[in-house]
Amino acid sequence: MEIAFRTNGSSAIGLGHVMRCMTLAEMLRQFYNAEIQFWINIDMPDAMVHELKSSGFEVHRVMSAWNGEHIDQVQDANACIQILQNSEQLDLIIVDHYGLDQRWEVILKPYCRRLMVIDDLANRKHSCHMLLDQNLSPNMELRYAGLVSNTCMKLIGPSYALLRQQFYAYKNVNRQCELCRHVLISFGGSDPTSETLKVLDAIEFNRISFMDIAFTVVAGPANPKATSIQERCNSLPNVTYLSSISNMAELLNETDLAIGAGGISIWERAFMGVPSLVISVASNQIEAVLEGAHKGLLVYVGNSENVGPNDIAIALSDIISDSEMRKNMSYACREMMHKLIYGEIHPILSGINNIWEV
Repeated sequence: MEIAFRTNGSSAIGLGHVMRCMTLAEMLRQFYNAEIQFWINIDMPDAMVHELKSSGFEVHRVMSAWNGEHIDQVQDANACIQILQNSEQLDLIIVDHYGLDQRWEVILKPYCRRLMVIDDLANRKHSCHMLLDQNLSPNMELRYAGLVSNTCMKLIGPSYALLRQQFYAYKNVNRQCELCRHVLISFGGSDPTSETLKVLDAIEFNRISFMDIAFTVVAGPANPKATSIQERCNSLPNVTYLSSISNMAELLNETDLAIGAGGISIWERAFMGVPSLVISVASNQIEAVLEGAHKGLLVYVGNSENVGPNDIAIALSDIISDSEMRKNMSYACREMMHKLIYGEIHPILSGINNIWEV
């Protein structure tokens, strides 16, 4: 099979889209022995481009620009077609890009047998054979009513979460929540709102309260304040600094509590049964985080612009001292992710198998 991903990422918008596409690409390469290429934005961080290439994916930069609000979809589509040149029809195009919708998809459809969309906004129409939305939301079954055709296969909810293969080695681990001694702090690939520094402020301003806790901070490959974060970590005796790690599942397995943002990291922590404090760093994260809090999967501290170090310190103290809360949260997380924990084949691969028959 020949498959292309159209996705984007930057220090400003984060790397969540390209990371979840990489995870799916690895799955498709292993399952179908697929040849895979990525069509990415021109300002993708070099570290991320290097990771794509070192993973064995063919990478092409698309020259069209997106400022988070507007993109010339016709120009972008034509740029992608230009990459294909005289190639045969692709088996599958997968698009994960908030700026693209049915206008782009209709132009690209003749160049592939099937087209798949990854989305979590549900705010625009799509012309695709399959749509994946791995986030949690109220009334999930109605989320894309009127936005996709009746024949579109919809994979909705965390049971379709795109988790890296490393996590499945821990699917049978039973977590003990009596003590909270190790806290992991990670706000994704770029941390555009500098939440990590807020958490470090909370730790520093409350040193006595947290002196028995070992904190591990992970800075992503596109974090523009990595140097400042490392300096702050080095000044605190119970804080360890890590950068651009590749063993997140292992770290979470050694963690009693996590502090982070929304997005795919919610479902990584949930799969591992790790209780978490969550700060939403983008408007599109709020709905899923609120629903997660409602279902007892996490504690929502608030939206980034309304959360300060004192808010974090209070929430952290509360959850550290409440082992019953952490135990219930861990159980709820594992129950939510049970399809991924116990399934023989990933539900997304089952879905992709089925769309060839549509």
